[in-house]
Amino acid sequence: NCGIWEADHDFSNITWNERMCELYGLPPEPERHVTRDDYLSCLHPDERPFAFGDGSTEAEDPDRISTQRVLLPNGTLRYVKAVGRVHSNRNGTKKVVGIAFDVTADVLLSEQLSFAKDEAEARNAELEQAKTRIEHNALHDPLTGLANRRKLDQQLDALSSPASGERKRFAILHLDLDRFKQINDTLGH
Repeated sequence: NCGIWEADHDFSNITWNERMCELYGLPPEPERHVTRDDYLSCLHPDERPFAFGDGSTEAEDPDRISTQRVLLPNGTLRYVKAVGRVHSNRNGTKKVVGIAFDVTADVLLSEQLSFAKDEAEARNAELEQAKTRIEHNALHDPLTGLANRRKLDQQLDALSSPASGERKRFAILHLDLDRFKQINDTLGH
């Protein structure tokens, strides 16, 4: 399933086997000589400026690995990973020999997983906001926003808990208003 390719060090003379031709959407030939323009025309337009590297690391790095989007004649995209290595001949000339294989399924699966992860993170954020809202609503009066009796019980438990290490002194002032229940019952809380 791998395509095999060979090129001069400057990619002026490129040779592909049949599988390479199939991967890049060209009619298969047992040993096809491909020009730089033939190769570039197979790539997605956004990939073309980076097809041969930027030249900055070519001299030091003998390995060349890239994943490119290939625009097939029917308009679909294929992701092809190409791996090449620079070899020096006895006469000192260099050439790049490599393989290429279809990684479309892997790239699409990775994109789906990334989308699912982003969606799960968004849902988690929504759930956290809902939890915070529910807790606030359970511990505060909806009309005034003031803490309710449950919140008072929580605060008193926190103040009287020995977990803080030192005992705190506090006082509670309790007010009782006569006929306040009638006001609540007739006018609402």
